[in-house]
Amino acid sequence: MDDQYNDREFTLIDKIISFLGRYALLIILLVTFLTYVLTGQFNQTTKKQAMKDNEYTQLDSLSQALDNKDVERVLSYLSPECLFQAGNNPPVRGQENIRATLEAFFPSVKSIKHDLYDSFSSGKSVVYRGSVVYERLDGSMLKVPVCDVFKMEGGKIKEYYIYIDWNALFN
Repeated sequence: MDDQYNDREFTLIDKIISFLGRYALLIILLVTFLTYVLTGQFNQTTKKQAMKDNEYTQLDSLSQALDNKDVERVLSYLSPECLFQAGNNPPVRGQENIRATLEAFFPSVKSIKHDLYDSFSSGKSVVYRGSVVYERLDGSMLKVPVCDVFKMEGGKIKEYYIYIDWNALFN
């Protein structure tokens, strides 16, 4: 009788091990998913990604505003105390100083067209890499590489750095 009991116990344990072996990956995935959902990490990750997606969309619209030379729209993306530095120019702080900088620059070119190649983010910083095609006032064209670095805060650009060589544009 002890042998029958041991055989039955072995068979039950064997079945449990076999079941766990077959469905181990599914069980691990289910437990991981439930852990994320129950601890709220899933929602936090989704919210963070949605915020980053929104920042990318917002920054895409910023490029369009620059291409349209729309100073008011450009300023709407910036925090009131935004720090702005374009090329080798000294940095300026605040929307009114940035307005003056843009209003001085825009008339110096006939048109602007940004072409963004890629973007990425780290923490509160977003980086865009691409090129800008300028049409000079004499009708000649110039294409230059550009890298923009944005430090975001509260959905607005707190710091805006444009890494570009404008030497050929004005010489």
